[in-house]
Order: sequence, then C-alpha cells, then structure tokens
Amino acid sequence: MKLSQLKFFCTVVEHKTIAAAARELHCVPSNVTLRLRELEESLGGELFFRDKNRLYVNPKGRLFYQQARDIVAQAERSKQLFA
Repeated sequence: MKLSQLKFFCTVVEHKTIAAAARELHCVPSNVTLRLRELEESLGGELFFRDKNRLYVNPKGRLFYQQARDIVAQAERSKQLFA
C-alpha cells in the first residue's frame, strides 16, 4: 500500500467519480483506475461496488476511507514540518 494510492482512493470517494477524481489529480482516468485496483489488490478485497459507469463505496470502503483520510492528512502535516 502506497500513500499515493490512498490519496487517489480518498479523492475518488470525495468526488464520487473516477473522471472527477482524475481532473482533481491532474491525470487520466485510467491511471486512477489502475491505482484503485493496485490498492484493492494489496488489501485483498474490493473497496467499491462497480456499476457500468459508477463506483459506489462499499461498507469496507467506507471504514477504510476514514483511516485512509487520516493517514493522508497526517502525511501532509508531516511534510509541513520541512516546508
């Protein structure tokens, strides 16, 4: 699990679509999808219910989001120590 994967995951949850998250992250949607798949693979489970063009955060994904958001925020605060 990488911090960048957690950032991508949190951004998708917050923006509700991969396309919107990709715009926020300044990358292409396929990159977001890849990062999500890698994260799910490293965790050994899915974080979303997938429909044709939408993602819905599943119950485990909701719980994981709370932790991931805290980890990302702590990492950002830690970087500020050296800014």
